[in-house]
Amino acid sequence: ISYLFAVVALALALPLSLSFAFDAHGQSAEENFQQAKKFLDADQYKEAIPLLRKAARQGSVDGMLFLALLHEVGCGVPQDWAESDQWYRQAAKQGSSEAKEKLEMYKSETGVFMRGMMLGIVQETMSC
Repeated sequence: ISYLFAVVALALALPLSLSFAFDAHGQSAEENFQQAKKFLDADQYKEAIPLLRKAARQGSVDGMLFLALLHEVGCGVPQDWAESDQWYRQAAKQGSSEAKEKLEMYKSETGVFMRGMMLGIVQETMSC
C-alpha cells in the first residue's frame, strides 16, 4: 500500500511541478529564452519581449537580466529604471551575481552617474 501511495502521490505532484517548467505551448524557460535571443540578435524586439517575459516568469535568470537591461536602456520597451531594478532584484534572488553587483552599484550617487553613462554607451551600440 505504501508503494502504491508513493506512486499516486508522485503522479499527482509531477504535473504540478512541470507546469512551472513549461509554458502553455510546452516550451521550457531555456527554449523561450533562446528563441527570444534569436529575435534580439535580429533586432526584432517586439517579438523578443514577450518570450523574455515568459522565460523570466518561468525562472530564467538570463531572461530576467535581458529584461532588466532592455528596460534600463529603453530598447524595445519604454525606458523604466524602476522596472529594470525589479528584474535585477528577481535575478539577484535567483543567485545572479551580475544582478547583485548592478543593484549594489546603483545604490550610490556614483552608480547613478555610471548608469547614465552606460545608458549612452549601450544606446550607441544597440540598434533600438
